[in-house]
Amino acid sequence: MKKIITHFLWLFMLQTAIAQTGTNAELSAYIKQQADSTFIKRSLPGIAIAMVNEQKTIFYTTGFANVKTKTPFTLNTIFEIGSITKTFTAYVVTKVLQDHHIADTSSILAYLPDSVQTNTVLAGISFKQLLNHSSGLSRIPEDLEMSNNPYDDYTLSKVYHYLKNCSIKPDGKSNYSNTGMGLAGILAARIAKKSYANLIKDYIYQPFKMMLFPQHTKYAKAEGYMGKDAISYWKMDALAPAGGLQLTCGELLSYLQFICKNNKKDKQQQSILHDILTPTISINQQISIAKGWHLVKNGDSPVYWHNGGTFGFSTFCAFNPKNKTALVICINRFSENKFSDALGLDIIKKWMQ
Repeated sequence: MKKIITHFLWLFMLQTAIAQTGTNAELSAYIKQQADSTFIKRSLPGIAIAMVNEQKTIFYTTGFANVKTKTPFTLNTIFEIGSITKTFTAYVVTKVLQDHHIADTSSILAYLPDSVQTNTVLAGISFKQLLNHSSGLSRIPEDLEMSNNPYDDYTLSKVYHYLKNCSIKPDGKSNYSNTGMGLAGILAARIAKKSYANLIKDYIYQPFKMMLFPQHTKYAKAEGYMGKDAISYWKMDALAPAGGLQLTCGELLSYLQFICKNNKKDKQQQSILHDILTPTISINQQISIAKGWHLVKNGDSPVYWHNGGTFGFSTFCAFNPKNKTALVICINRFSENKFSDALGLDIIKKWMQ
């Protein structure tokens, strides 16, 4: 987490100032220029950029979603969103806690299986700490074997076996943890007596009007690449709440727009959004950690963001609730987050000025 945050702040603070924004046409031209430059410089398979504000949606793509078939990205091309999934998990966990009248400061111990409760060090972890990465749990379980599909066979029984024997190292700071966010989703499913997939569908996909089932399953999937080699999608099994969702640019824009609009008529929804977007830990004067989201101060108009990475995709999303602008970026190659983040920040600076 520290390296990601530091990189983000460095880019945000030190990039060259850009001339003041005018029209959407100017912004579209700027997005094209920046995307084309990154695409060429990095010899990427493809880039998709989607942006929406109250006036219009901008969508620009270069390269291909599938290099072999020369299929371009569309707004309806599915890809792995990686750790952007954590923002979805934060929402459903908060809703489940509210529905069951459980404080986010409650210890997680009582909600774990009896066999896991024997590890009393877990009593020191709250739901809030899982959602803001301050639990002290490791970034990934130490017994998870890295491969092309590292999470696919990491089942619920393996998660519980790990937790029964793990130690934690909380220091009061936010230390990025796939283990912690995965566990948050697992606990929400246990409490609600629903699968994680159904929590997402019932609490986000349907009320946020993100997709019309079953059309989503008919959308084409982008190919993910590690170097020049195509690589299979992760299944992620038990730790799916940390990074297992597969969506489209259009669906992610709908999700971010819905958060920006913050329906005042739905009091619980408003309460959940207020909760997950409220800063919980300050990294420095510019950057804070909320629940699932990171935010960068920009006067009285913060930008919320998260990125994601799998072995085939590097992703970025951001939104500004004040001007109701949202941005999604997908690069269909592993380990390009430095460049997808930089591209996103360039565009953010352009729209904010």
